[in-house]
Amino acid sequence: MADYPQSVADGLAAVRCCISAQLVTGDDSIDAMLRQIGLRNGKMLRPAMVLLVAKSCGNITETHIRIAAIVELLHTATLLHDDVLDEAQSRRKAFTANRLWGNESAVLLGDFLLGEVFVMCNRLERRDIAQVLSDTAVEICRGELSQNIQRRNFGLTQGRYYEIIKDKTAALFSACCYVSSVAAGDNEQRHVRFREFGLKVGMAFQITDDLLDVIGDEASVGKTLGTDLATKKITLPIIHMLSTAGEGRRLLLTEKLTAKIERTELRDMLEATGSLDYTRAVAQRYCDEAVALLEAMEGLRDKDGLLTIARSMAARYF
Repeated sequence: MADYPQSVADGLAAVRCCISAQLVTGDDSIDAMLRQIGLRNGKMLRPAMVLLVAKSCGNITETHIRIAAIVELLHTATLLHDDVLDEAQSRRKAFTANRLWGNESAVLLGDFLLGEVFVMCNRLERRDIAQVLSDTAVEICRGELSQNIQRRNFGLTQGRYYEIIKDKTAALFSACCYVSSVAAGDNEQRHVRFREFGLKVGMAFQITDDLLDVIGDEASVGKTLGTDLATKKITLPIIHMLSTAGEGRRLLLTEKLTAKIERTELRDMLEATGSLDYTRAVAQRYCDEAVALLEAMEGLRDKDGLLTIARSMAARYF
């Protein structure tokens, strides 16, 4: 995905300026922490999708810049909270906020960013867009809460897993594409198709992320891995492995998962049951569906950046 932002580089620079302007409180200590967080913008995938949809529909407007800043701040807030829950030590190839300043500060920083998100939503002239973004924030929290409740539930079904990742991850991708299309003009059919495109890309993203947590390389991915295993979050590779095992074998596997187990041992178990290949195939299917959906959309000026994202989503860091 290294080349996708080039076509919207100026827009992303404007988004960063917008974010920087929001991260000022007048308190030097807090502002220093916020500046450090603001410098870790990573790939800015979600803002890029907002801008790429806008570009495909016509032109990037100031509203699109503000929307992109909102979704990046919302995403960053969730990462701050996630890192506390997962006891993660690194993110975007740097120490996490909880590692630097402790859990309390990290949680409060996340809360501060969520507050800024709602302030920015309130300032949008388009109330319909503000409502979608606010609703999406609630969906994300619902998904995260559901995942936390389902920890150690080795009977979790694939269907329930998909519902959880739809809320916690894919909903924001979907909202990015949908509200960007809405801001570009009135074509409800196009808005709905972009919403579905974003949803499929988001599903592929999270399924791949869950796979990377087991088999990824921390130096390449740039964050602490193995957190799902450590916190007993049940993800698709494990769900598939357990669902394909006989009752006796499933009991043995569950006992292993309940006890302390190394990533390498889990990887070998998942490889032996075909669960890694299965998970890759599911992520790729979502990518293929997203590509097909976008390719079928007529009247778009430029699809290349969005197609690049969709085609590469299941191949990140592999």
